[in-house]
Amino acid sequence: MRAYTSIVAHALFPLHEMLKGHNTVSVMRAMERSQWLSTDEISELQLERLRNYLSRIGRDVPHYRKVFADLGFEPAALSSMADLERLPLTGKADIRAHTEALKADNAGRLEKFSTGWIDR
Repeated sequence: MRAYTSIVAHALFPLHEMLKGHNTVSVMRAMERSQWLSTDEISELQLERLRNYLSRIGRDVPHYRKVFADLGFEPAALSSMADLERLPLTGKADIRAHTEALKADNAGRLEKFSTGWIDR
């Protein structure tokens, strides 16, 4: 690797990402480590990440806090992907009906954002 490329890759880029508050470098390193895992290890890692994600939304998002409580669903007890079958699907009607409750308690400033075509 040329000196310039090495300096950018190992010093400037990580510093730039850190100053922006991004975790790009740590995510890349984790991905590089995980590429060598066995299928079973990858499945367990996926399940662990899913447990963490569901625990976070169950704690921070009022709508899912209620859904999980009503169902007696405990994210930390998730043992397989089949356990997800207990959860209801969330569709457009649910999102429209529970817009405020779907915002995380710890969310920053949110703005409405839509995509699509505007017919003029």
